[in-house]
Amino acid sequence: MRSGEFLPLHITYLPTAKVLEKLHELSIEDSDSQIVILTLPDGDLDDFTCRQWQFLKDHGVCPKSDLWFYQSVLEQLSCTLDVSLEVMKELYKWMSRLATT
Repeated sequence: MRSGEFLPLHITYLPTAKVLEKLHELSIEDSDSQIVILTLPDGDLDDFTCRQWQFLKDHGVCPKSDLWFYQSVLEQLSCTLDVSLEVMKELYKWMSRLATT
């Protein structure tokens, strides 16, 4: 979600290619998502511009998909009736990888 609202930084994610790619792979539309993506002057971040915004990690902003990210996706998908089995399998696979590393 990129609403332009003022929200606590610790519940937000940087708009990195990896975060946005995961949302796309899970068929989560950015505008409908419960996952809060920061709106930055640089727009979506590539590897170079992402480094310039890393200082936000010190304030709780997450630069990559973590377990909270996947939990939020799972909560969002639980409200949807048309979730594919493949999407759910991928979601749990990514969560298990994070939990065991």
